[in-house]
Amino acid sequence: MRERRMEGRYKKRKVCNSMSLKKYAMKKSKFVHVKSLNMNIQRFAELFCTLIFIAVLSIDALGQKSGCCSPAGGYQVGGYAQISPEAFAVPAQITPTPGGTQTVLINTPVTTTTYSVTGATAALVTGLPAGVVFTWASGIITINGIPVVSGTFDYEVIAYGSCGTTTSGGTIVVLTGTEFIISGKTRYAGKALSGTYGNFPSYDSDIYTIGQVIVILKNFPANDELARDTSDASGNFQFDHVTDGIYMLSYDKYTVDSMQWGNGIDAIDITLLKYFIGADSVADPSRCFSAKYKKAGDVDNSTAINAIDISRIKAKIGAPYNVTRNFPKGNWVALDTLVIVAGADLNIALKTICYGDYNASSSRYRDSLVNWSMAKFIPENIIAVSDEYITTGDRTYFEVPLCISSKMDEFSAMGLELSYLADEFRLVSASMPKAGGKNKAVKINPTLEEIIANDNDLLVTDEDGVIRVVYATTSYFDVAAGDEMIRLGFRPVKDMPPGELDFVLAGTGIVGNRYGEENQDARLMMPRVFVQGTIHEDGFEFAAYPNPVSDEATLTYSIPEDGKVKLRIYNVIGGILFELINETQVRGRHSTVFSSKYLPSGMYSVKLDFSGINESGCLILKLIH
Repeated sequence: MRERRMEGRYKKRKVCNSMSLKKYAMKKSKFVHVKSLNMNIQRFAELFCTLIFIAVLSIDALGQKSGCCSPAGGYQVGGYAQISPEAFAVPAQITPTPGGTQTVLINTPVTTTTYSVTGATAALVTGLPAGVVFTWASGIITINGIPVVSGTFDYEVIAYGSCGTTTSGGTIVVLTGTEFIISGKTRYAGKALSGTYGNFPSYDSDIYTIGQVIVILKNFPANDELARDTSDASGNFQFDHVTDGIYMLSYDKYTVDSMQWGNGIDAIDITLLKYFIGADSVADPSRCFSAKYKKAGDVDNSTAINAIDISRIKAKIGAPYNVTRNFPKGNWVALDTLVIVAGADLNIALKTICYGDYNASSSRYRDSLVNWSMAKFIPENIIAVSDEYITTGDRTYFEVPLCISSKMDEFSAMGLELSYLADEFRLVSASMPKAGGKNKAVKINPTLEEIIANDNDLLVTDEDGVIRVVYATTSYFDVAAGDEMIRLGFRPVKDMPPGELDFVLAGTGIVGNRYGEENQDARLMMPRVFVQGTIHEDGFEFAAYPNPVSDEATLTYSIPEDGKVKLRIYNVIGGILFELINETQVRGRHSTVFSSKYLPSGMYSVKLDFSGINESGCLILKLIH
């Protein structure tokens, strides 16, 4: 009886298509032949189906209340069918899960996919490509076959149960066999090398891979985006399923840090750009680099490189962390490359470049300690302290001349980034005496508007104790070893005591000629600073003039009362060289002359010892010869 009730219930839940209604009505009304149905019977059947449907809804409602079709045991629902892939993960997941996505060539068998089905009375698979079929037997749905058409086919697996339906699905991508792959690497452009006058430039091979570059595949000439990929840490990108045709690859550096920049943008780039815009590139194409490099120089994106671009690059080098000095479209050039796919896969290197890096000399990110080949970067100090001294009698100001260590013909560019103790000193002046003209002295930290308006060859900035010098000119000149390149003036935060000044200046730099060739052996020699002054203590005074001394120096001193005076000269290791005075002297001011012409160059100590009845003292003065 129970089986009969269930059978009757199932029959009431069958889908009411026109033919099944006719058959059902005939059976219940004991009609013999379907073909003899007339319109009255058909209307009766439709009415009868409607009544059955209402009855089924009522029974379903009672079943839900009684728990007949309430969920029980997770995926299994009372009265519902259950589908699960056999020997695989959950359907509709990505390949290799059967029921998920698989890609095959046309006229090639698909991977057989099976689903186990429980509690179902019927099953159907829709959306399969022609040539691929399904079977259902013993609770297993099997999908296999050989597709004879290409395209993307999203199929659906449907299982009908006594209390509803359950669906799953997947995707089969069928390729025609004429689809190809565009792949390659994103790399930094090879360094551009100027030619000699009248000759074309040359280019080094690209050697550094650059990751995090967004590559967009577009059709051409419509320029509609078809796909995009971001190159990985090794610079790799790839596009699949590309058919024959002409395409545009548009690419641009992606970075969360908008300040990220290359390390090779410097005074040499500015010099090369100045020569380029100031020369007839037909008569002299030596610095007329290819289009990709010109885009790096056109930081304003105005289609032509001009003085504004040069000023903006100078300003950016002088204050690289100032967001107001950023270029309008970021620090990396967006580029396009036209490619043709013709019956084969295509592998291509996409070469990127930083704005401002006209000769593409960068090898790492600006603040990175490793280059793009992951080799460790060790900065080399361009400042070397010499054994020479300069003196100043002003305890509130001193100047430091920096002199080149080796000769250089056709000097045209210099870039420096130097550090000093900003809490003890302040940079207040900078000049290049040998450069002449308006470059003899310049304003520290000019605004961008002032940089553009003045168009000086020399730019000097100071940001919290970091001095950046950018000098680029087309008025090149020769320099000899020992020539002064630049003079920096400082004020101490507090008065400087007499003697050798504890002042440190260190950093990196570059020196180049008018063709952008760097003199890697050049160093800037910095002398020691000696503060000249009179030593004052209660009742005592001690001074030497001139200091440094080349021949004779006058030593003057005052003593507070009559007493014994000793005046001696010592070398740097404390040995006595001369005893100038050893006698009793009266109170007041005295002087004596000391000749140093037979002494080697260096620093000497002059010691004054005094002993009186009520007063005594010892004063030491440093003397430079």
